[in-house]
Amino acid sequence: MPAAAGIAIALLEHTRPTAAAQIAQVMQQAAPDAPWLPEAAAITVDPARYLGAWRGEALVGVVALSILQESWQLVSSLAVVPAAQRQGIGRTLLDAALGLAGHQTVLLVAQAANVQALALYQQAGFSEHGRFVDEHRGEAMIRLWRPAPDQSI
Repeated sequence: MPAAAGIAIALLEHTRPTAAAQIAQVMQQAAPDAPWLPEAAAITVDPARYLGAWRGEALVGVVALSILQESWQLVSSLAVVPAAQRQGIGRTLLDAALGLAGHQTVLLVAQAANVQALALYQQAGFSEHGRFVDEHRGEAMIRLWRPAPDQSI
């Protein structure tokens, strides 16, 4: 799928406080009622790699990709500001993260009620790998994975 029009994807220097603050702001705008979102200080020490979607000078989306083990990666965050949603930016970020992961298995967890996100993940080749209730959030969650070509769970 081609990148969203007018969007540039770049690796973010999230260890810098200004970049971390921008990432935290995007996450907060995308999920204003989410009490579990990290603060900028936590983002500066996160070992994940963060990719940002830029429209001009504005950061409009982020995705975080963490190494779980040698051949497994985790998409731990994917957020797009509300004004930029439904424009292909989430898919562009996800595709960039999958490209960064290479030929590795990629895991993620999504809210079961987030039908749009689940459709996006399914279109990107993810399939369900279990359900659970997040006790801290009280929400039904779904584990999804996109296996490496030569790997299975």
